[in-house]
Order: sequence, then structure tokens, then C-alpha cells
Amino acid sequence: ASNYLITQLRALARVLDAQNTQIFSGEQSTGNLMPGMSGALDFAWNTGLNSPGAYTVKVDYYAGDLLVGGASTGFSIVPTAAVAGSIKVDSNSVLVGSNITATYTLKNSGNSNAAGQAIVSLVDPDTLTVVFSSEQAVSIPMGGSQSGTAVFASSNLPLKTYLITLNYASQGNQTTIGSAAVGVKDGMPPVLTVNSPQQGEIYKEDVNFTVTATDDASGVVRVEYALDGGTWNLMPPTDPTTGRYGLTWKTVVAENGPHTASFRGVDRAGNTSTPLSISFVVKMDSAPPLLSVSALADGSFTNN
Repeated sequence: ASNYLITQLRALARVLDAQNTQIFSGEQSTGNLMPGMSGALDFAWNTGLNSPGAYTVKVDYYAGDLLVGGASTGFSIVPTAAVAGSIKVDSNSVLVGSNITATYTLKNSGNSNAAGQAIVSLVDPDTLTVVFSSEQAVSIPMGGSQSGTAVFASSNLPLKTYLITLNYASQGNQTTIGSAAVGVKDGMPPVLTVNSPQQGEIYKEDVNFTVTATDDASGVVRVEYALDGGTWNLMPPTDPTTGRYGLTWKTVVAENGPHTASFRGVDRAGNTSTPLSISFVVKMDSAPPLLSVSALADGSFTNN
């Protein structure tokens, strides 16, 4: 107003959709608008979950209760899918040979449906190499969510901690959603084969203890033996390439009788095998030699 003092200017703003339905309204006022002055009133409307399309903003100005003017303008809301989510593993560590199970959830907080792919990958963090990957089609409605599961085998994986990552891919774009860590551990003890002594065998001299130990996961760290329920002692390796361990028990006559030798293996993960026990008998010769003397009778003479 160029020559009129407006003591109270009131603005009523409305947002209308393409069907002319009012979906937002707001009112603000300002006082003492002097002639030649101008002012600005801000209205905020979160487009949020409103559908894409054409919209109109209309503003009516009132001096008190008298409508003194108005304006309108149009704008468009473009379709946008805002996908977020999370991923977790059923267990933070699994035994080698067991399955790794990851569960994910994707949520769409955008204003249009989201159609794309959920990509779950098992990544070696040392090399950043994708070891396994699972791609699943997803269709998430506006304001909705979708969950899924990916399962990976750990049979041939080296023992270490891996990353499970979740990505969302759509129209050539890929977004990282989240990740979780899972460790693959050795839960099986070494496998032992006792080569000597033999069950029930009778030994008349020194007894050889020989064992073969294998562990396909973390590897054998040591093999131990115990004699007749005594303390466990280390067995030295005799051929590391084949996993053979051995020693010789030097027996004496005083040790004649039944004996039991037990053997066990321990791997690098700390798994200990169930002892294998072999019973045998030591029977060393304890009788002195018998001497037989053949000679002439007492008082006899000979020229030989």
C-alpha cells in the first residue's frame, strides 16, 4: 500500500493437488505494514510421502477480515525412492563348514515405490574381494519395507573375520546400506591315527610310539602322549610334511606287564581331540642264561 497503514496483514497459504484438493494450509500475520514497505512470510511444508505430480500454492492476503489480494504458483514433486535399512548375521562367529546366514531389511521413506535389487555380499576385508554375492529383486511400496535372507557356505573359507555388506541397486545406481562382521573359526579337533603300538601286542624290546595327525582347518600345533594315565608329554614331529610324530620308549625288565599309551592332538584354534588309548604288554626276557658243561670225568687224562 502506497498511502495506507495496514495494522495487521494476514496471509493464508494453501497447497492444492492436481484434483484441487487442499492437502496443506497455513496462516501467518504481520502488523504495522507502513506505506511503501514490504515483508516476507515463510511457510514450510514437508512433501514427505506425498505422491509425485503437479501441485499449486495459493496465497490470499487479508487486512483484518478484508481480502485485499492473492497470488498462486505451480510446482511439481518428482518421484523419489529413499531406501535405507540394516543387515545382521545370525551369529557373530560360525564354525568352518557351517552356513553364514544374514538377514536384511530395506525401508522406503520416499514418495514413490522402490523397485531394484538387494545385493548381499561376503567380502574379504584384507583384499576387499567379494567372495560370495546374493542378488534378490525387491519391490518396496511407498512407506513400506521388505526383508530377506542370504546364506553363504563357509566350507572353503580361510579362518578369519569377514564383512557382510548390503547394497541397494536401482536404475544403474548402487547405494551402500549397511554391513555386519562375522568370523569363521575352527571347531573341529585334529584327527589322529595311532600306527604303533598295536592293540594287544606283546613287545619284548623297546616300544615305538608313532602317530599321524591331520587338521584341514587351522592346522596341528602339537601331539601329546601319556603312559599308564600319567602326565601328558610332547611327541616330537618326525615328518612334518605327512604329520607324523614319534618316539621310542626304552623299556627295562622292571616294566614288564600290561601298559596303556594314550595320544591326543591340539590344533591352532585350541581344539583338543579325544584321547586314543592303546593297550599292550611288555615282556622282556628276565631269565638268566643256562650253562651246560661237558668235560672228562674227574681224574681222567687226555692227549687232546
